[in-house]
Amino acid sequence: MPYYSWSQMPCRERLGNRTLRLLCSDRSTVLMVEHVGPAMHGPHVHEESEQICSLLEVEMELTLGDETRTVRPGDIVVVPAGVAHGTRVPAGVKAVALEFFSPPRHDLKP
Repeated sequence: MPYYSWSQMPCRERLGNRTLRLLCSDRSTVLMVEHVGPAMHGPHVHEESEQICSLLEVEMELTLGDETRTVRPGDIVVVPAGVAHGTRVPAGVKAVALEFFSPPRHDLKP
């Protein structure tokens, strides 16, 4: 069925301070990510997938390469494949983002 609801997608927790809801198709992966601060997802790279991140709630710090910015709801960040990036969310804050990956992140498939 091509219709889904985030509320019905199973939760996957990683690192204790992030909750992931995941949808994988043949050509892309979409994540609803909740970061509960204090949270830091240190620099990392997706070698094969481009990532597009749209912040939905609150604000967080995002580092892309050697540039760090505060991103706010409505901001969209494009992370090319192979570029180091990371996030930081202050204490007492819950940031929510949609993240799109293409090609799909096979390492996240259940």
